Amino acid sequence: MGKRCRCTGKYYFFHKLTARLGDKFTVVGATSNNSLSIYAATSTTNKVYKWTTADNGTTYLQDSVTLTGVSTTAPGSTPVVYPLTTGLSEFVYKSNGSQGRRFNADGSVIDSISANAVGNTGSNALRYFTMNGKKYIAIYLNTGTPQNGIRLIDVTNQYSTQHLVLDYTPGLGTTANANGTGDIAMLLGTGEVTLYVLATNNGIAAYKYSFDALPETNTISSFPYTMDFATGLITDGGWSGNFIDRGTESKTNYAARYLYNYIPTTQAGITFGNLTSPKIQLPAGHRVKFWWKDDDITAVVGADTTFFEVSTNNGSTWTTLGFMSRASSMAAYEEAIFDLSAYAGNNFRMRWRDKTNGTFSAYGFGLDDVLIEAIPMIPVLALNPTSTAFGSTYIGGNMQKTVVVSNNGGAALTATLTLPAGVTANSTALNVPGGQAYNLILTWTPTTPGAYSDSVRFVTNDATASDFYYKLTGTAVTPFVLTEVVQNFDTSTGTIPANWSGNYTVVAGGGIGWSKRLTRNLYGTSTSRTGFFATPFFASTASSVLKFKYRAVNFTGYGTGTATGTPASDLKYYISVSTNFGGSFTVVDSIGSHNHNVDTNYVEKTWNLSAYAGQTIQVKIDGERLNTADFYSDFDDWFMGTPPVVAIDWGNLQWPFTAAITAGDSVTIYGQAWKNGVTDSVGQAFGLKAWVGVSTTNTDPSTWSSWTPATFNQNVGNNDEFMTSIGKNLAAGTYYYAYRYEYLGGPYRYGGTGGFWNGTNSISGVLTVNPYTVATFPTSRDLKKLHSLQLVG
Repeated sequence: MGKRCRCTGKYYFFHKLTARLGDKFTVVGATSNNSLSIYAATSTTNKVYKWTTADNGTTYLQDSVTLTGVSTTAPGSTPVVYPLTTGLSEFVYKSNGSQGRRFNADGSVIDSISANAVGNTGSNALRYFTMNGKKYIAIYLNTGTPQNGIRLIDVTNQYSTQHLVLDYTPGLGTTANANGTGDIAMLLGTGEVTLYVLATNNGIAAYKYSFDALPETNTISSFPYTMDFATGLITDGGWSGNFIDRGTESKTNYAARYLYNYIPTTQAGITFGNLTSPKIQLPAGHRVKFWWKDDDITAVVGADTTFFEVSTNNGSTWTTLGFMSRASSMAAYEEAIFDLSAYAGNNFRMRWRDKTNGTFSAYGFGLDDVLIEAIPMIPVLALNPTSTAFGSTYIGGNMQKTVVVSNNGGAALTATLTLPAGVTANSTALNVPGGQAYNLILTWTPTTPGAYSDSVRFVTNDATASDFYYKLTGTAVTPFVLTEVVQNFDTSTGTIPANWSGNYTVVAGGGIGWSKRLTRNLYGTSTSRTGFFATPFFASTASSVLKFKYRAVNFTGYGTGTATGTPASDLKYYISVSTNFGGSFTVVDSIGSHNHNVDTNYVEKTWNLSAYAGQTIQVKIDGERLNTADFYSDFDDWFMGTPPVVAIDWGNLQWPFTAAITAGDSVTIYGQAWKNGVTDSVGQAFGLKAWVGVSTTNTDPSTWSSWTPATFNQNVGNNDEFMTSIGKNLAAGTYYYAYRYEYLGGPYRYGGTGGFWNGTNSISGVLTVNPYTVATFPTSRDLKKLHSLQLVG
């Protein structure tokens, strides 16, 4: 049988097709001018079918387009086709479960829709259109973000892998629909598009997006003016924006909030979220107050944050008044107040603008209870915070806190402060002009341990706060000060050791000798690019030093034979010292591109602390990941104190005392060393090293420069015996030799024929190197090994 289709009230007969049609038809154009085209795709072939008319809809001509790069048997369910224009046109093809693509009219591929811009599943109803010379796709999503809503995507740039998401609509609901059906319609206007969405089982909605100027449906001229979003309509009353949704976590009723949006890193720095007020006829002497809440985790300008801005030319240019972000999530809404006196006029607007760092955009900012009102022509005092908690503060140190003293009125605010004992301030007589603020810095220096509770008395010219007490709390702690800090982290149980602080942790394995280590993995997310740890308090002396061993090893291959050291260009360590019990730190040195040792083994670094003699100090290490590195930052064998004089108790040149060899030969020299309680163990004592030195002059061995490492030979009683060969490359002549010993990095001790070398009864050995003589020919001796050759006869 043939298929029948009811169009314009008539019946037409289409030739029978082997493919299933009817899941989605696209109709564009009109019969009146013969621009009408009907498109349909199938889920069983890689063809798009098209019907056109040349007689105003009386008859239709069927044609098909074969799509390159699309499966010939399973291109995906419920496919949709939508052309850019009428007539011979490029078009978008998308099926459920496949990536959307743009095709030329002949079926050749233009490009693919970025997978970051729209997912492959849950999206197969769309519209393709042009506006102001650019190309856009509006696509319906029944799953993902938004669920049962629309994404608007800029696809102007061909072959782009990072097509730009311009906006999301709010989701209409979450009611499941097994078929995943839904549809979009659109109405193009001048500089704007109205999109209609049908979300099966969830509802119908319409959304308008302006590509040109801001809407001017309302001009606010009556004050005080309020907007509390209580109706739940975010773009009500002339407000506009994108990535804006109704928030239920609010100050009162509902709030406006930015939608979550994941976008590619290459789009970092692009503005994604904004909420803009209607045009306001702003009188002189007015201010704005609003409540806001930030759930972002970054407090870096330009990185996942929101700016409060104003415009006096109807949105052509903007001035930033506030940076609405915190270093950590806010627990509750806070009020912000801005003086608008300088912006009075007929074309005033306000905007809250979110800017992305390329990871998360428009995420976690809430806005509620906006109020524009006349500035009170009296002083109005506001303190933030409303009380100050110094927290734990060490006796002998101090803690500083800042109190923002704001004057939210129009007349100057004066205040006289009376401070309690132990507290100082950067000023006790304040004069804050209207609409401005002063940063009052309070410093608490405790002298006795225990809980602290007192107040600062404020006497002001604010009639509602003329004389009141500002509360201070804290806890004074007696510091635990060490005269020596020796820590190899081996006794720690998984966290940082007692009296240490920071976000480094102790991990079993990977330390010196595969012992425990203090470590942090510095990798690619914004919260893991840095790390720090601080030592216990330490009483420094004129002979104190800081020593530790560190390494930076790339994450890939860590703990295996393929591990690699982290390049110096990928990291920076800052070494800081505090002399006020951690109240503040000063950077004194760094490890980076100028001095980092690229090695999978640990490297020791040493600093002299004599400059802090007589002071209690704390040392802090801050590690920072640079570039796109991903590595472990490891520390072990930490030492702060006076290095012990660790030396052997006895050592000698054991044998031979004299030796004679022919040039090119060598002789083995033996020496023994003894350290009480150390060398009586089986095998070589840990940390004990030995060398044999050779000199052409019979002088003190401590002045010699040529030393050859010796290896452990055997235990002889309570002594460790070492051995090595000398003389192989020496020219004919007389030489002197002695042993040198070192234990645990301590001072060298030199061994002679009777014990420690003394130049009298314990002296150096004597080596005679005789020239090599040839009496018969031919000879095959390797002359390259000889420095002296003598012919006889």
